[in-house]
Amino acid sequence: MSLRNSSYNMTAPMSNCTVEEQRGFIRFLWSGGVKPSEIYKRMKVQYGDSCLSQGRVCEWVERFQNGRQNISDEHRRGRPVSVATETVKQQIEQRIRDYRRVTIEEIAVEFNMSHGTAYNVVYNDLGYRKVCSRWVPRQLSDDHKRARQTICQEHLDRHAREGDAFLHRIVTGDES
Repeated sequence: MSLRNSSYNMTAPMSNCTVEEQRGFIRFLWSGGVKPSEIYKRMKVQYGDSCLSQGRVCEWVERFQNGRQNISDEHRRGRPVSVATETVKQQIEQRIRDYRRVTIEEIAVEFNMSHGTAYNVVYNDLGYRKVCSRWVPRQLSDDHKRARQTICQEHLDRHAREGDAFLHRIVTGDES
């Protein structure tokens, strides 16, 4: 029975399959002379929602036609090594402590990293925020928390004594 002219139908769909299995199936049918569109139809029946797209099937048929025999992925370089190691983060933090007016761009140039990486290290990893052109830690110390709690309690006590008139004398501002 020829693969090309058969009405061969696989009856047990395989929902759990690897990409390599599907590529092997493509190579097998292609070597038997089956056209890519027919290969895709058979694969769709067999693999269901796990099936490669028709474009991928055609792409792999073309690769096999061009002499490729291996169905596994070729070795590729992995994700680039991060320049933001713990040592570099400590050096950046020391640089910020030494000169609080340093910019993200200066850090990026000094530590040979992209602007985005320098930004992530300073803002996300080290937790600094720029206030009045200076880097300040984002987290409050225990002393600062106690001081804020004391001031808030004093304001509540004054509001209890003086009422809403006290609220009209409060001047607010931002972190700077």
